Amino acid sequence: MSREPCKGNACSRQTVILSDAEITGEVIVTSGDLLLVGKIDGNIRCSGRVEVSEGARVSGNVSCDALELGGTIEGTVKTTVLALREQGMIKGRAETARLRIRGERINVLTLRLTHDKV
Repeated sequence: MSREPCKGNACSRQTVILSDAEITGEVIVTSGDLLLVGKIDGNIRCSGRVEVSEGARVSGNVSCDALELGGTIEGTVKTTVLALREQGMIKGRAETARLRIRGERINVLTLRLTHDKV
């Protein structure tokens, strides 16, 4: 499902994977953002922002421009901006240029901060 939220005259495309969805295979979003509320067993590549909501799960690698994480990722994350919510968890490695922690704890196996855009 895709929707186009508009702010003023600018619209951005967002792909939504709902809570009752379970996808096996690679998810590629070439234009716009991805909102995940369900489960993905495979890698995610997104040119924009990815939001993994609380209760959502990814078993695979995630590569995107920005990641807002409230759910769980089992794999490697490569992103320019990583925002971890209280319930967000990465069971694997994370590589990012900017890190935001929203909560009191961080649950990441390995974290590498870079100087450049990832």
